[in-house]
Amino acid sequence: MSVLVVTPSVPWPPTHGAAVRNSAFVTALAEQYDVDVLTLAGLRERVRPHPDARSTTAIRLRRAPLWRRLANAAFGPTPDLVFRHRTPELRVAVQQRLSAGGIDVVQVEGLQLAHIVHDVAACTEGDRVRPLVVYDAHNVEWRLQSQLANLARGARAWHSGRQAALLYDVERWVVGAADAVVASSAADAASLETLGNRSVSAIAHPVPVPADPPGAGQEADQPRVLLAANFAYRPNILGAEWLFGRVWPAVLRRVPEAELRVVGPGSLSLGAIAPARCSLGGLVDDFGAEQRAAWLSTSPAPVGSGAPLKVLQSLAQARPVIVRASGLAGLPRSLAGIAAADSVEAFADALSDLLQDHARRHEMGRRGHAYVAAHHAPSVVGQELLAVHHGLRSRQGNGDGE
Repeated sequence: MSVLVVTPSVPWPPTHGAAVRNSAFVTALAEQYDVDVLTLAGLRERVRPHPDARSTTAIRLRRAPLWRRLANAAFGPTPDLVFRHRTPELRVAVQQRLSAGGIDVVQVEGLQLAHIVHDVAACTEGDRVRPLVVYDAHNVEWRLQSQLANLARGARAWHSGRQAALLYDVERWVVGAADAVVASSAADAASLETLGNRSVSAIAHPVPVPADPPGAGQEADQPRVLLAANFAYRPNILGAEWLFGRVWPAVLRRVPEAELRVVGPGSLSLGAIAPARCSLGGLVDDFGAEQRAAWLSTSPAPVGSGAPLKVLQSLAQARPVIVRASGLAGLPRSLAGIAAADSVEAFADALSDLLQDHARRHEMGRRGHAYVAAHHAPSVVGQELLAVHHGLRSRQGNGDGE
């Protein structure tokens, strides 16, 4: 069987959350199937072929002029998330690949590519049976925008509310049109099931896990808190502003020698609001080394959907995580290795207490590592994805529909 995986961003190397999931799924599928990758890429972005794919083809994404985006955001029928990724070149490339034959399944990564789900689900040519469609929902996008609308005021609240309504309609259609739907958490799967009145498979984010939990010997000499995120994503910017301006000063009053390390796409742009004893690292070559050097990690985003990959990656390195309870999605609050708090005082106390309690911090790290190894190891997650594809092919072979 041959699978075409279509992604809204380059999956290799896996330098951000979506790429980690997409890349690992390509690897898992390639164990049993021929896999081709078709991806969008920036005009100047370097594209590297995925090492486990038969082929990797990149379509350069030319952004629509700002005035067109603003007009669509205010009056258009298409959610901005989809509008920004809708390009004729990608649609043509998909159709050409399907016309060449030999593709049995198209796996579409994320709602950004809703138009690809439409094109494949609707395509027919003579007596040829169309490829099956697997839709991988990284988030429940309409719900996330609804949460942002509740946090905002004025024009921003209106915009997020409008986007939520548009996304709801698109998301409901995509869930109904795909032959199989995958979500990144049980909570998201349940939410999507209500949209499409169908079964949705929950497949967790795959996270590489060291066989042995990294010990305290790799920690920095001074107490260090790591904030790793994609700061092109608005919830992460809101979380950083809250942490910088309100929480971190309270932490320094109790632990004056503490350091805050901030890394990830867009982190260098936070220089104007960075607090005392904070360093900005931008994109780093070895994210695992950053996590191991940290005494603990933090995730202060006020809203969330899917599952927090950066949280899971820190737990995989045996580093506990302090999260904002309102932003924790896809994981139980009682999960070993995580402490959740919402108020400024509770969040600052959780950070300060854990920095000073070495035994508790290391025990939380060990338990978090064990959880990720059991539930998120790529070998475990990969088998779950293959089971979805096997079931889909079996239903097709038996002539069964959804």
